[in-house]
Amino acid sequence: MQVISLSKMSRRARNVFGALIVAMLSPLANAHYMVAQHGTLNLVDGDIYMVLSVPVSAFSVGAIGLDADANGKVDMIEFNRALQAIKKYAVNNISLVNSSGNSSEDNARTFEIKGVQVIPELTHHDQQIVIMGKYEVQQNTFDELAFSMSLFGSSDAEKRFELAVSDKKHHVRNTYMMTPSMSLQALD
Repeated sequence: MQVISLSKMSRRARNVFGALIVAMLSPLANAHYMVAQHGTLNLVDGDIYMVLSVPVSAFSVGAIGLDADANGKVDMIEFNRALQAIKKYAVNNISLVNSSGNSSEDNARTFEIKGVQVIPELTHHDQQIVIMGKYEVQQNTFDELAFSMSLFGSSDAEKRFELAVSDKKHHVRNTYMMTPSMSLQALD
């Protein structure tokens, strides 16, 4: 069997090949990473992996002005222009803290989120931004941890957020409902 390098293919052949790849992968582009207004925190070997699906309107309310043309929808050009601002705003409005059993906020430790990625889901009616990252907590339970999130949208449905917390090693799975008035949740 002869293998042909892409660089040796004609421009037309490369274009046809590229179009075939896009056609095969395009159904995958419509898949949801996470249900709207839902998120997960998974504890694995001392790290907590986070995936959140938050409404685009959480980023449009004053802070970033994500919908630059004010047409009610965010497109990829608007998203890409605001990408760094979206990441910064997300990091500033999500936190995981460990109070170490002390109720004083002065003694609370806020963990830094690592490897933050934001992924747009803009083609659907409920435009969402999926936020992923990892917290290195160096502990094997959710004891004394609390999660705070203030990325709520403008509609009533976008002001409710369901957070699933799991630790398969200890057979723990809890679900919490978060709202703007209940944006801090103890995870024990």
